[in-house]
Amino acid sequence: MSSEQAADTAEHRAFQFAKPKLESIIDSWYLPASALTAELTEGSPKLSVKLYSNVICRYKLSGKLRYIEIPIESREYVSMGVKPSVIKSDKDFIRLPLTTTEDAERYTHTLCCVLICLIQSIPKDFSCCSRYEQCSNAKKCIHPDRELAKGCYYKKVLKNGSIFYGDNKTI
Repeated sequence: MSSEQAADTAEHRAFQFAKPKLESIIDSWYLPASALTAELTEGSPKLSVKLYSNVICRYKLSGKLRYIEIPIESREYVSMGVKPSVIKSDKDFIRLPLTTTEDAERYTHTLCCVLICLIQSIPKDFSCCSRYEQCSNAKKCIHPDRELAKGCYYKKVLKNGSIFYGDNKTI
């Protein structure tokens, strides 16, 4: 994780609840650890968590209003019972309310879903490699070259539960 300035802010402490799970997802998709960043937004008390340049969420815990913002297209991942709000000045995000820093933990699953959606939107370089049957049998990508494996579309198919070849064929 890069650029963790002033790592003892309430925003950074709130992010610590989701950070291990987000890093695990990054690793499972063979993305470099540096793909996930958390940086204080310039001119704002918000901590922006990003996959490359795409915002996963923004934490704000200073002042009267405390919340996590996620992209509005990710609203389907918000748990029932949570009442997100939309702000007129920033219609691309919805706010999930927080009372305390510890409240951030209840949104970890939502943030994981947002991250997976962003990862799945990354263009893939090729459909599959010569290890497709071994990957099918293992139900995951087994390619030893993680950099090359990042560009595999079949890995995405396997992660979604569909298996086209081998002993575990589902389609």
